[in-house]
Amino acid sequence: MEQWTTWRTLVRSAVSLAFVSAVSMGLAQEPLPGGDAPITRARLAGARLESIDTSHSWAFKEKGFVLASGTKKDIPADLLKALLGPERKARRIEGQWDMDEEEGVLILTAISADGKQGQKEVRLKIGPAGPVRANVGKEQYNIFPGKR
Repeated sequence: MEQWTTWRTLVRSAVSLAFVSAVSMGLAQEPLPGGDAPITRARLAGARLESIDTSHSWAFKEKGFVLASGTKKDIPADLLKALLGPERKARRIEGQWDMDEEEGVLILTAISADGKQGQKEVRLKIGPAGPVRANVGKEQYNIFPGKR
């Protein structure tokens, strides 16, 4: 039992030291308690947004995006309708993205699914929901940052 306590203390110390080092070198920023972290283009580039109910996720590259359904769940109907039009189903949607940071709007273009074109341009409201979450339309997502 004593070995386990010692091992756990060492691991916690190492993790704390790594975090303090990352903050001091400017690699990580400690969010303000209770505050919202702004959603910016730089924050989304390379990031993955996982829906709270794990039904779907977004992956953002420098210019492209992929919206994919979860293993046993579908992309929400309102997103399908907005991106592809009425009565279309898809488990994976791809396209290009940009962001109007002043308006808090995600701008999606060149949208396609299963080799068929979707809407020419879609604007979705995006905003912070605390330090590690974002709201896109009616859905809430955990933000998993990419490599910087």
